[in-house]
Amino acid sequence: MKNCTSQKSAAVTALFKLTFLVIILTCSCRKVSIDLPATAFNEAPLSEQTDLSKATVFICINGSSGFDTHGILYALNAETGAKRWEYDLHGFIFNTIPCISDSAIYILSFSRGGGTNYLHAIDIATKQQKWKVAVSPGFSYGVNNTSSPCINGRLVYVATYKTVYAFDKKNGRKEWETVIPGQDYLKQSSTIFYSSPTVVDGVLYIGSPAKPVANHLFALDAKTGKIKWQSSTASYLLLQSSPCVSGNTAYIAMGDSLNAIDTKTGQLKWHFYLAYSINSSPALAGSEVYAWGSSFLGYYLYALDTATGIPKWAYKGPDNFTYPDPFIKERIAYHAFGDGLHAIHAETGTTKWIAPIATKGLCSTGGVIYATTSGSGTFNGLYAISRSDGHIRWKFSFGEDIIASSQPVILIEPGRTIYPEASGMSQ
Repeated sequence: MKNCTSQKSAAVTALFKLTFLVIILTCSCRKVSIDLPATAFNEAPLSEQTDLSKATVFICINGSSGFDTHGILYALNAETGAKRWEYDLHGFIFNTIPCISDSAIYILSFSRGGGTNYLHAIDIATKQQKWKVAVSPGFSYGVNNTSSPCINGRLVYVATYKTVYAFDKKNGRKEWETVIPGQDYLKQSSTIFYSSPTVVDGVLYIGSPAKPVANHLFALDAKTGKIKWQSSTASYLLLQSSPCVSGNTAYIAMGDSLNAIDTKTGQLKWHFYLAYSINSSPALAGSEVYAWGSSFLGYYLYALDTATGIPKWAYKGPDNFTYPDPFIKERIAYHAFGDGLHAIHAETGTTKWIAPIATKGLCSTGGVIYATTSGSGTFNGLYAISRSDGHIRWKFSFGEDIIASSQPVILIEPGRTIYPEASGMSQ
């Protein structure tokens, strides 16, 4: 009976995938609409009374001026884009997102000599370093600082090379370290943590760095570092997604599908085939989870029911790619495609506006979207974009070519910070 049930389930899943594929192939518009019961959208309204003049946007860049490559942390006035201050990390960064707690900002870098990763704690008021600790040995140049730090309680967590670490955020003292099982890391070049940790209800969730062996979602005890489980499902493709958690379910893009995993057991609840290449993290809002995928069919943003994985709609972008994370605010989904930033009605999957701006990381507050862009030969900086109509309010130039940059983080006031979806702090 069990085998028969399993075969029936597999057949139903295959039939659903085929049906959805036919819908996408026969649709020529931007939105694919599926006739499903409407789901409640419970996103709490964002206060538009934010005093942006007192808010600060933080962003890290890996700049290149001639033969000099360097990591810089910028602090900008959220209202005007004026630079408040900058901090030289004396090293490099690669897409890692800073996090903030108790008037300090934490960021991961690697040394200019190559190899060793460092976790920095910088006092926001004094602009001075509080402490700095090495968090991995010096192996190959630029290894493992794609993952972003995460803070929960008194601990700051970071993943580099093959290991997850927990440090005391006040003094940088190491509390524990846990090696994530997988391949023989010393014999493999691809051991980078693209996934960032997130902590919910005392459990740390993170995708494994291992490749080409099976990549899993791992759950660790946030207090001790002990591994509680690894997911029953796995991917043999590079895992570049960070998990998001709601209730008893963790959502993460693994290889070619979005997976919903039981947070108690690590068992797969459902998965939805997205594409051959998933390079971004999902976003949760109300009863939907949003994820991006690409294949020979094109580039799509999907809105899926969190309980079932059934798609509510699929929004087709232009046939050129980028690797952003969707960002949801006040019933609007924002997503960067190759032709610019798209604002999409989250209820219907229809276009609100398109801003022809080459953007990457997104974060928003006070009716403004803050979006990074980088690349030689284009504008290298940060945009402030109106959420209502997509017009540019201001832009800040980094004044040099950018090898890499973080997504922006917005400090509204002490204890109130807005994070992009790829950060474990967005939970």
